[in-house]
Amino acid sequence: YYRVIEPGIMDTGDQITLVDRPCAGWSVADVTLARFDTQLDAPKAAAIAALKPLSVVWQKIFADRAKTAR
Repeated sequence: YYRVIEPGIMDTGDQITLVDRPCAGWSVADVTLARFDTQLDAPKAAAIAALKPLSVVWQKIFADRAKTAR
């Protein structure tokens, strides 16, 4: 997943530069899979709930799951 900082046109062979990776241990795919994982454990749910770039709604969902998970 890449966030567009400056709109423009890219072409084959153009380079992109990683500027920031605020949640280095988590990918969009990891968090999405966890969101729908019926076996998600409390420590993992709590760790995801603490991710600052995550929407407030998803933070709450994971925080609630951390409280109720086994």
